[in-house]
Amino acid sequence: MGLVDTTIFALLGVALVWSIIELGLSAYAVDVTWRSSVANSRFGFLVFASLWTILVTAFFIFFPMFSRRSGGGEARWMSPLTLALNAVTMIFWLAGFAAVADMYISAPGGTAGAILAFGVMLWLIFLALLVLNILAAFGILRSDRLGHGRLTGGKSAAPAATV
Repeated sequence: MGLVDTTIFALLGVALVWSIIELGLSAYAVDVTWRSSVANSRFGFLVFASLWTILVTAFFIFFPMFSRRSGGGEARWMSPLTLALNAVTMIFWLAGFAAVADMYISAPGGTAGAILAFGVMLWLIFLALLVLNILAAFGILRSDRLGHGRLTGGKSAAPAATV
């Protein structure tokens, strides 16, 4: 496993753990703000984004392990799917933390501050994953991980490491 693959795997693992934390914080905020429809719907969107992220990251982490055993032809559709899911998840986190940040005039503290901090960090993680995925899709970086390869056929622009 190369450096790019290790970086992608580490970012996915951190995103999975942080989205579980964000799910708990956001669910608590939904419970506390049930009388305010504006705040409740904004925190509710973060609950959705957390659940979406848990499903997407679990798919990205575990699907390559099982598909290599089956020997199927998933490689041709996994790269566009990975690009699309990373882009959608990044947009969800951008919209989620921006909607929550819009409710506060000054810097929030307590649970809302933690929700914003994890939301921003998850947005940055998925932005980094999207950039790495785009670089691998166009052959600038080389990745052996399923779904993080080239979109078109041919050799990668980056030379393979030989030992």
